[in-house]
Amino acid sequence: MDDKAALIARRVAMSAAAWFNAPQDVEAYRLLAAAVGEWNAHCPTMETLAADESELLDRLADVAPA
Repeated sequence: MDDKAALIARRVAMSAAAWFNAPQDVEAYRLLAAAVGEWNAHCPTMETLAADESELLDRLADVAPA
């Protein structure tokens, strides 16, 4: 995890804790939604990681000795 991802993850965790402790607080929920949106925009999704892994395995198979 890079430094930016770590900071975003911290914002997600802090805003989730704030919303958990005050679920009726609209601002806490807004901050959580914004942090999760930032996380989703910055970090790869599971589908992207799976596609990258599949592509890597295909390339390795092409160069592997028989």
